[in-house]
Amino acid sequence: MQVYVIRHGQSEYNKRRIIQGNLDIPLSEEGVRQALEARERLLARGITSFGRIYSSPLQRAYVTGEIVSGRPHETFLMDRRLREIEVGGLQGKSYADPSEAMDNFMHHPERYVPLPGGESYQDLAERAGAFLSWLAGRDLPERTLVCTHNGWMHAMLMAIDGLKAEDIRKHPVKNCTVYVLEPDGKGSFQVADIIENEAGEDVRA
Repeated sequence: MQVYVIRHGQSEYNKRRIIQGNLDIPLSEEGVRQALEARERLLARGITSFGRIYSSPLQRAYVTGEIVSGRPHETFLMDRRLREIEVGGLQGKSYADPSEAMDNFMHHPERYVPLPGGESYQDLAERAGAFLSWLAGRDLPERTLVCTHNGWMHAMLMAIDGLKAEDIRKHPVKNCTVYVLEPDGKGSFQVADIIENEAGEDVRA
């Protein structure tokens, strides 16, 4: 049994270097192309279908899932635990915003203190870890697809690999990169493989 966790394709705000958080921003043309290429990478490995699909309710995630799986999102199980990190007042601001909060969010996550309404990376790691523990308790098919976001996937690595916040930027998660998870025998998952979009960028939340 394997779980394929994919980050969505490039969104219009990724393209414009704007923090979107949980704003519902569509994929760019490049994001659609990235999702099509991710589908081809999976097909090249003989992965032609998924027995179950979970997705963040944000369209950049579920549209990526539609392209990758060939299924309409109405057949997906939408789960708010898969949404992107809440960034409070950083939402909608340029990556180039000169504030200390933005600089820490982008470059020094160990120093990042969320603005009102935001989550810390530890908060997000607890949310991601709780979802993974819940998922491990399901009767899953041979292959399950999970469609989510950059911040969530960094938090996933914090939860299952014990990474600290200061380590997460050392592990880029480019658009449409896929992490393949397998049960760890302890009620959660471990990373079995990474199917990377080598031509992509590690654009932020």
